[in-house]
Amino acid sequence: MFSVAYLNQLRLVELERIVRHFPPGARVLELGAGTGVQALELSRRGFDITALDLGMSQYAADHVFPVLSYDGRKLPFPEASFDSCFPRMFSSTSPTSRRCIPR
Repeated sequence: MFSVAYLNQLRLVELERIVRHFPPGARVLELGAGTGVQALELSRRGFDITALDLGMSQYAADHVFPVLSYDGRKLPFPEASFDSCFPRMFSSTSPTSRRCIPR
């Protein structure tokens, strides 16, 4: 098992690959936010970021950014609340994350 510090480093490298796809200043939803390290960096870069993760996340004690809990099925926001979103890890198979992925 990887340490949280190592996983956070991997997530920052991953972020460099995806950040160019977000319009400047976009409202971004991150599903499966884990510790919130990507959300924190996006916020530092001027994005309006909301981070969600399952309430039972193993990273709840390691948050570095406010991460809201949700049930993995129903997003607690009205439609069109965000300009962009990206699912992380296990969330990519949930019904809500599939709505984030362009067809």
